[in-house]
Amino acid sequence: MWTWINPPADVEYATAPQFFSEQSGIAIFGGYGDSALFKTKNNGKTWTKLYPTDSGEK
Repeated sequence: MWTWINPPADVEYATAPQFFSEQSGIAIFGGYGDSALFKTKNNGKTWTKLYPTDSGEK
């Protein structure tokens, strides 16, 4: 079972995360008018932004 330990900064809400294994999963986090797709590879301890990219790609 995963534990939400460290969400990305400025998070107001999160969708129900989808985990593909005990360690790996994705979730949409949102806050202050923006939302983004994030992934985790360590059971929710840290999250990496997948989309949109910081390069402004949409």
